[in-house]
Amino acid sequence: MAEPVLRLSGLTASLGRTQILHGVDLSLERGCLAVVGRNGVGKTTLCRALMGLVPGAEGDYRVRGRQAAGLPAHCVERLGVAIVPQGRQCFASLTVHEHLRLAQKSSQGPWTVERVYQAFPRLAERRRNGGTQLSGGEQQMLAIGRALLRNPSLLLLDEPSEGLSPLVVEQLAALMCQLHREEGMALLLVEQNLRLAVQVADRVAVMVGGRLVHEAGAQEFAQDHAAHQRHLGLGLAA
Repeated sequence: MAEPVLRLSGLTASLGRTQILHGVDLSLERGCLAVVGRNGVGKTTLCRALMGLVPGAEGDYRVRGRQAAGLPAHCVERLGVAIVPQGRQCFASLTVHEHLRLAQKSSQGPWTVERVYQAFPRLAERRRNGGTQLSGGEQQMLAIGRALLRNPSLLLLDEPSEGLSPLVVEQLAALMCQLHREEGMALLLVEQNLRLAVQVADRVAVMVGGRLVHEAGAQEFAQDHAAHQRHLGLGLAA
C-alpha cells in the first residue's frame, strides 16, 4: 500500500516553557483534512511545526514515508511541503511579480508564474505593486500563488479565510477544491471558519488544548450539532 502523504504520531511542540501540542496523531492519505478549533488551541503551532518552524518539536512525522521530524524548513520543503502562513507575510520591498519569480522552482511543474496569473487575474493587474500595497484578499492570493509555485505534494493552509470578504472566500474555496479533487494535491487546512472547512474538506478534525479530540467525515460533521457545541462552543443556530 502507498504511504500516506502525511502521518503524525505523538507530535509535541512548545513555545518557550509552554507546551502547545500534546501528542498529536494524524494521518492524511489524500484529499483535504481540515483542522478546526477555537483561538489559542494550537492550530497555527501545528502548521508551523509541520513546516519545521518550531524548534524542538518532537514525534514521528513522515511525508510520504520519509522522516521529517527535526528537519529545518528548507529540508521539509524539499520533501514536497509548502505553507500558506497566517498573516500572508508579503514583503513591502518586493513587487507581486518579484514575489512569484523568487518562489518559482527551477524544476518543471504544473504551477508556473503565468498559471498563477491565470488563476488570479487580479495579481496580473497588480504585478508591479509592492506586496503590502495589495488588499487583504490580494495578499492572500499572492501567498497562495507563492506556495503553489513550489509545486508541493502537501499544502498547509493556516487560516486562509481570515479577514477576507465572503466573495474572496468563495473564490479561494473553489481553488482549494480544484487542487485536491482535480489535481491530486493533498491539503491540510487549518480554519476557524467551519462553513468553509466542511465545504472544502473530505474530513474534519477538531483541536482542543493542543490535542485532536474528534474526527469525522466533513458532511457528517456538518450535521453533528452536538459535536459543534461540545468541542467548539457553537449553538444549534450556528
